[in-house]
Amino acid sequence: MTAQNLKKLKIKVGILGLGLIGASILKGLIKKEDYEISCCSKSSAKEALKLGVCASEDVDILKKCDIIFVCSTIKKTPLDLDKLNEILSQKTIVADYFCSIEISC
Repeated sequence: MTAQNLKKLKIKVGILGLGLIGASILKGLIKKEDYEISCCSKSSAKEALKLGVCASEDVDILKKCDIIFVCSTIKKTPLDLDKLNEILSQKTIVADYFCSIEISC
């Protein structure tokens, strides 16, 4: 592979959860051309699609990512990590940025 081909490769980044932290990561990465971004969010997938990134409510959209930022709530994080464990390669990097804010309704 030539140096020119390496420059064309984009890092495949996944974001699970588009709350305050996930949306902030997305806004920072979307400005860069080095990343191919996929997002999984139950509540904000449609908004992410409008920004021009791949987005879905289904975690399978993250299957081919090189790195995934898990930005779900503290209660959902263990379940989300279990789901990711079923579909990801052993080479995938998973960074957990769980939200410690508990929302009571």
